[in-house]
Amino acid sequence: MSEAAASAVVFAVIAIGFAVVIFGIVARLQAARARTLQPLPGGGVRVPVAAAFGAPKKFTLLGYAHNTLNPRLELHPDHVLTRLLRTRRRSYDQIERVDVRNRFGGVDLLLDFDDSSLNFTASHLGAAAAAAALRWLADRGCPLTERARALLVGQAQ
Repeated sequence: MSEAAASAVVFAVIAIGFAVVIFGIVARLQAARARTLQPLPGGGVRVPVAAAFGAPKKFTLLGYAHNTLNPRLELHPDHVLTRLLRTRRRSYDQIERVDVRNRFGGVDLLLDFDDSSLNFTASHLGAAAAAAALRWLADRGCPLTERARALLVGQAQ
């Protein structure tokens, strides 16, 4: 086999591998956006999250960590479970602000906690799942931003 043919084969294998990876990522994001909240034993719900990010509260675009393998956001009657790098349990009283961002066809749900200078972002939610999670958080007294309230009002209509 000539050198040019070998290079073409290597390029084709890399291109096919890249296409498979991109297709898998897109399929996973679309599946996460299509799902709704899943009930848990004990009266809680699991929010379908495709990825989780952590960033400083003031500069949310400067993320310090991400988790696309096993992110978690669970809303229980008396606490919240989040998993970015490790699983953390916090009460609803510790949530200082709930915000949303529309990105790439999905919704990001940002939780700021009073015991941390960093936030937790549940990424690539569908609008219905994000609104249901916001309703759950609002019912437990968590402060919503204007954007979060606007998404709730928009889903109620």
